[in-house]
Amino acid sequence: MKSIFAVAVVIIGGLIALGLTGEQSTTPSVGEDGTVGHTVGTSELNIEFAEAGDFECPACRQFFPLLDQVKEEYSDQIVFSYIHFPLTAIHQNALAAHRAAEAASRQGQFWAFHDLLYENQEDWNGPSSVDPIGVDASRAIEIFEDYANQLELDIEQYNTDFLDPSTNTIINDEIAYARDKNASSTPTFFLNGERIDNSEVGSLDLMRDFLDNAIVEAGGTPPERTTDDTAEVESTTTNPVDIQTVPQ
Repeated sequence: MKSIFAVAVVIIGGLIALGLTGEQSTTPSVGEDGTVGHTVGTSELNIEFAEAGDFECPACRQFFPLLDQVKEEYSDQIVFSYIHFPLTAIHQNALAAHRAAEAASRQGQFWAFHDLLYENQEDWNGPSSVDPIGVDASRAIEIFEDYANQLELDIEQYNTDFLDPSTNTIINDEIAYARDKNASSTPTFFLNGERIDNSEVGSLDLMRDFLDNAIVEAGGTPPERTTDDTAEVESTTTNPVDIQTVPQ
């Protein structure tokens, strides 16, 4: 097992040093419905709300419960997408986290793995201003395998997919897509492929208002909510921290 971790650390280290690596592409893979990235939800109104995110980004972690709530509320009216956008220049374990999530996706568990990464970010993140020590790459990769075990994935297949160059190609494609849409920080949000300002969705109420408006403009009717729904989320969610910017 240690040899797998050693190989993974060497590969991840090389990929970070070289930046966008592997089989290069400036055109991301696009689904039959025109969406990019991993998706959840359906939309007869053809509305897609996408996040270009970094699993190691603290701001993305703070947006996570907001997005989790609206995905549930709008699941039959809006398609929600997650676009890989790891900031490898400032987050040393981000690329490994994205590879792990992509490997899990090949066994149908992307969103479950996505949730585990954000819910437990402090357990595996590298050095940061908040945590100067952090976790080294080899330990992070071990933790990701623990998550794969929690989800009862085929571990041999998971490790194979984690190391597969095509996994990095998918991530590169999505990074290229996001950069082409002028993303330079995380999280960056898009409505039907058009970048929006984070201030428009910076709290649960603002995000709901924004999505409600998108539904109305598309000819639909926004979902009804109860006071209890609002109280439950707002009691556990703070406003997002400053956005993490990719060094140029």
